[in-house]
Amino acid sequence: MYQRAGNTLQKESKSIASDLQSGSNGGLATQAMIDSRAAAVVQRKLQMLADLSGNVQRIVQMQAIADRYMQVHEAVNSSTTTIPAVQKSEKLTAIEAAPPKGNAIWQPAQRRSDARGDHGRPTVQRMAVSGITDLRQAGGTCGLYSLGMAMSGVDGTLAGRRNLLLRRLLVAANQVGTFVGEFMDADNLAVVARILGFNANVINFGDVNDMEAKLNGTGGAGTVMGYSVFDTDAGLYGDPQTRQNLLAFKYLFSHWSVVEALAANNITVRDPNAPGATRLVNSAVWHQSNQDADNPAHKFGFQEFQDKGVGDVGDLRTDWEGKELDQRGGHAVPRTPLDAGKLPKPKLNLAGKIVSVTGAMSLNNDPAPLVDRGEQSYLKSDAHLRDVNKTSIHDLKQGDVIYILDRNRAGKTFDLGTFSFKKEHFWVRTEDNTEGWVRRNAIVGA
Repeated sequence: MYQRAGNTLQKESKSIASDLQSGSNGGLATQAMIDSRAAAVVQRKLQMLADLSGNVQRIVQMQAIADRYMQVHEAVNSSTTTIPAVQKSEKLTAIEAAPPKGNAIWQPAQRRSDARGDHGRPTVQRMAVSGITDLRQAGGTCGLYSLGMAMSGVDGTLAGRRNLLLRRLLVAANQVGTFVGEFMDADNLAVVARILGFNANVINFGDVNDMEAKLNGTGGAGTVMGYSVFDTDAGLYGDPQTRQNLLAFKYLFSHWSVVEALAANNITVRDPNAPGATRLVNSAVWHQSNQDADNPAHKFGFQEFQDKGVGDVGDLRTDWEGKELDQRGGHAVPRTPLDAGKLPKPKLNLAGKIVSVTGAMSLNNDPAPLVDRGEQSYLKSDAHLRDVNKTSIHDLKQGDVIYILDRNRAGKTFDLGTFSFKKEHFWVRTEDNTEGWVRRNAIVGA
């Protein structure tokens, strides 16, 4: 069936292309002989082939022919006198269609003459194609929903267990620790995948060529990446002056999406803001947007996020507690506290990272508690991290994320000398995996 459909479409497209070429050489009189109904036939067969074979290059070339055919017919009907001829040397390698406004970075794909893409690599490298395509995020859960769709591409049973998958994702994320459903650290998102029973790897890459090579190396794995959506639309984030003021804060627009294919220098992206469709993104543009999801401090400032007008943290928290944990997460209660007056600065670890998943969801109905990771919180004031000898080993800042490992460790109440009052301390772990004492009254929710 696949072969017959391909042969029929190929025969039909050659006929249409021949008509187009002779029409462009013979002028409008010849073009007027072309029956517009043929364009509809080609479009239907294009869709049939897309559904059957998924052959990206053939679909792109046939789409270009059909689009050109309709252009000719419309020009004939409107008595247009100038129609550019189809150039035999011109090869389109991507459908230049814009995505839904404001979802993620996009740029019309560039034209290439090398059918094998850069560096002699095969034209098409397919990652897992999502089996569930209606996981639309609420609030700041783009990483979780992208991960869920990627998982559905490697575990075919999940399409029939959509609600269970979503509930387990949200419960696991709550246990790992998140303030509004966000995952700014690729390593933590991989932990969520492992809790659900999948094999998860965080793959590091350097320049765009290395990124393409690493994506090629994922094979058929489910693949997600983080990036900045700042450059999606020139008018999306206010007037030109506002955008100019935000150029140094592109990381505040960090986002996750599924990567489903690499074709030549174009990446197929499925965005959890509009999961029902995919779009093509030039790989160089995609790489730059990934690099933009970082800053020198490697911290995501929720206070900056709010102060710059990018979003409202209170609204995101409400969505996380209500729409996600309560409605979709089985009435789970947020495990990580949030103080609206003093917002956190979690680790930012998206640039140069690919998260890939293989395997299948475990049969457990719910993830096991993550006692060893501790309870996520953060500091509402500056504080020292002290070792077992009560010596300061790190100066921690307001907003720094910590994990409470032990609230009742022996020796938790102590002073620092003759002129110091005794204070209660918790044994914690910082995001760089250093353990020590932090005074209790510096910790949000303690």
